[in-house]
Amino acid sequence: MEPSAVRGRRESEEDGERFRLAPTPPPPPSPLMSPAEAFCTTPRDTFAPVRLHFAINNDNRSELVKLIDSGIELNYIIHGNSPLILTILREQLTNAHSLIEAGADTNLPEKTKWQRLPIHLAARLGNIDLLDALIKHGACVHSTDNTLLTALHWASIYGHLPAVVYLVNNGSHVNVRDDTGRTALFRAAEANRPEIVRFLFESGASVNIVDNFGWTALFQSVICGQMEMVREILSYDPNVCIRDNRGQTLLHVSVGRLDTENLKILCRSDINIYTRHLKLATDSVFRALQAERTDYEIAVLLLDFGMDINALDASGKSALYVAAEDGNFLLMQLLASAGADISRELWVTDRKWPEAIMRDTDICDWLISKAELRVRLLSDLCKYVIHKCMHPRLSEKLCDLPLPTKLKDFLQLELTL
Repeated sequence: MEPSAVRGRRESEEDGERFRLAPTPPPPPSPLMSPAEAFCTTPRDTFAPVRLHFAINNDNRSELVKLIDSGIELNYIIHGNSPLILTILREQLTNAHSLIEAGADTNLPEKTKWQRLPIHLAARLGNIDLLDALIKHGACVHSTDNTLLTALHWASIYGHLPAVVYLVNNGSHVNVRDDTGRTALFRAAEANRPEIVRFLFESGASVNIVDNFGWTALFQSVICGQMEMVREILSYDPNVCIRDNRGQTLLHVSVGRLDTENLKILCRSDINIYTRHLKLATDSVFRALQAERTDYEIAVLLLDFGMDINALDASGKSALYVAAEDGNFLLMQLLASAGADISRELWVTDRKWPEAIMRDTDICDWLISKAELRVRLLSDLCKYVIHKCMHPRLSEKLCDLPLPTKLKDFLQLELTL
């Protein structure tokens, strides 16, 4: 009988021989190897179309031309981009023209959440030659990306006036809205592009179109503290009686620009689809936060334009109460001087002060005295009548009007307005 130790050693040797004769499995990928490294270790010859992407990424024009001449497939997607989109993103305009002439699909979108088309990226660059080539080869000026932005929107946002003129002359609709309800003029105002706003308005764009939040372009400019843009839009005689979805007038948002809900709307309406639902400050939010010294001047402009100073929003708040909530005594004085009826403010007569001013007895006493004063000062009444009765609507400060010198001195317009 074979000893157990010998038998065990012989069976182990037989198992080892069978293991050596079995086919060797491929080695598992290294856990430390990234997808990009794994892709780079793969022979390129097995991915013929990818060679075109490599040529574009390396800006190798001679290789790109050689691949195009070989009849390589042009309309494929890698990492979300076709070769044509990749060349435009990399601003390789000569290569983009070569792909277009070779038959690349001008209406093939990027495979990302944005889904922009080549014409949108060309408009973003403002290159008229590329726009012309795309349109001649089948691109549509009315096409939209996943946020419903058109090529006109993109050119307007990035301030390319020649491209905006070209697109309008080629049939782009000036009042088309994106997924937030904003037109190209609205987006141009948001990006502080006064020359483009002016051209679009002259081309038939409306300054009174409201977006999904009830804002017009003027609302956006007021909240962002864009003084010159506010002046520009006011020169087009807009409807200043429009209210947003919360019932706020332009005067409400001018004295309470940095309200939390306003800042949230600035984020949710951003052109960048990836940052809309993230808690990140967008360009519009930064503009609003950096324009703290324009509140008074913008409020003066709106009052000169004939805003209803005693209008209430949907929650029953007046512009004076919004200013009090913010603790802005300078704006409270302006509103009172311009005709705010403090005797109608129940929070004043009932002594229910906003938190921002409840500990300031001087402001509270001043409000009470104004509410109890049944006879208005003549200077206040004069300013109120001028604000309300001037036709056409004012486009400059009252102190710049051709008023009699003695009346100006009496009203002290250069100091109070």
